[in-house]
Amino acid sequence: MMEDLILSLDVGTTVIKCVLINTIGEERGVVEYHCGQISKLNGIVEQDNEELWSLVIATLRESQQRVSSSQRVLGIVLSTQGGSIIPVDEHFMPTNHMVTWLDSRALSIVQEWSADGTSQKVRQISGWSPQPGLPFSVIAWFQRNDPETFKKTRYWLPVNAFLNYRLTGVSSTNPSMAAEMLLTDIRTCEWNQELCDIIGISTDQLPPVFASTAVVGTLTEQVCQQTNLPVGLPVFQGGQDHSAEALALGVTGIDQGFLACGTAWVINAVTHHGNVELIPPQMDLNFHVIPDHWIASQFLGGFGAYPEWMVRHLWENQTDANKRENRFALMNQSLSDHQELDPSLLFLPMNGSAFARNVPPGGGFTGLRLDHQAVDMTRAVLETSAFEVRWALDSLKQEGTQIQQLWMIGGAARSPVWPQIIADVNGVSVSLTTYSHGPAMGATMLACLGLGIYKTVEECSQYFHIQKKEVHPDLRLSNFYQSKFEKYQKAIQGFDW
Repeated sequence: MMEDLILSLDVGTTVIKCVLINTIGEERGVVEYHCGQISKLNGIVEQDNEELWSLVIATLRESQQRVSSSQRVLGIVLSTQGGSIIPVDEHFMPTNHMVTWLDSRALSIVQEWSADGTSQKVRQISGWSPQPGLPFSVIAWFQRNDPETFKKTRYWLPVNAFLNYRLTGVSSTNPSMAAEMLLTDIRTCEWNQELCDIIGISTDQLPPVFASTAVVGTLTEQVCQQTNLPVGLPVFQGGQDHSAEALALGVTGIDQGFLACGTAWVINAVTHHGNVELIPPQMDLNFHVIPDHWIASQFLGGFGAYPEWMVRHLWENQTDANKRENRFALMNQSLSDHQELDPSLLFLPMNGSAFARNVPPGGGFTGLRLDHQAVDMTRAVLETSAFEVRWALDSLKQEGTQIQQLWMIGGAARSPVWPQIIADVNGVSVSLTTYSHGPAMGATMLACLGLGIYKTVEECSQYFHIQKKEVHPDLRLSNFYQSKFEKYQKAIQGFDW
């Protein structure tokens, strides 16, 4: 009996992987390559489009080599990083390297928009506030600073629309990827000419938008020759990687959220409306990969970089901790063993709080005493991330969305102590998983729905599910953390940044 597979192509910021998953959610293999970045002066961060494409082809070719004679591939589906942009000419040939979401060349333009009210107008229509590395701001930069490239560019494509064209000869995108260009109406998912006028382009310079379960097209003859994949193989739209992962985790209800905690921490909550007026002002609104669902999200800070900083500065000279991994182990063990909690020691984030806008970088400890040790300061740093999460969840609660279940995904979720601190400070259970291919799993679910293997998300979810571990809050700490959180808020709001 033949086993049916989906090739789930997950294109991240620096990692390109293809996960082979069968139609009942079982993983059968992974192929992975790394793609470099090009960093230049003035905040420019780009990627070579041809290197990206060659690695996609290599990933698909090697994936096909792993398909046995008792297996067959039914289709390809994409989950891709959002926020990057590739300008191309009328023949879909790039006119510039891909500009990634890490790019900051448009910072001064965004600051100008924030001052003159343009940012508020953009958010009201698109659901997003302009940010330096996102397509809306980058296109404006090209219009002002590189008119030659701007004039040569016929289409502005998110990553998936570029890859869709290379794979099938048809360029198109999906709602969760389109929204991160800040050029759609967040209620209807139609390209908005009023937004396009601000940056000097027209809606016909953007790819058509189709549902995440829709077929883009079939592989071109050239791609089939390069990869040995079968002729006529369909490619499905899929979605933005975080939204696809939310589907795999089962985050589809209005009382559910997930905390993406890689280097950057982003809190995400599901809503059933596209009304930006009904979410906190500091949050953005994107489309979920499933119809009639949206995801409100907020960048909280670069907390994922703090453990390395703590190990280097607080734990480097500790006994028996000369190696980096030993220092991490010692730090975690000390946090687990140390039961004394300090109500006064606070850490203010290095780059400011997400709830203190337009402030210059700078932070540090407050309430620090001579008798404090490395473990006290380390816990204070971890508590700060939890306080920022709580502030965001409290903001959602005020707008009528109360998160009852919180998934925690990314590097910090593997810490033996950090998730417990998140649970204790927020008073919610935190769900964890060791599975690292959530975006690919969610995209595979979309392909199975597009193929008609399953009729509904609920039916598909009975077969596709990720094993989880629950971390429950210690309710005995509720009063302690309520008081300390209030102190943290006052410190942030009263701190002379």
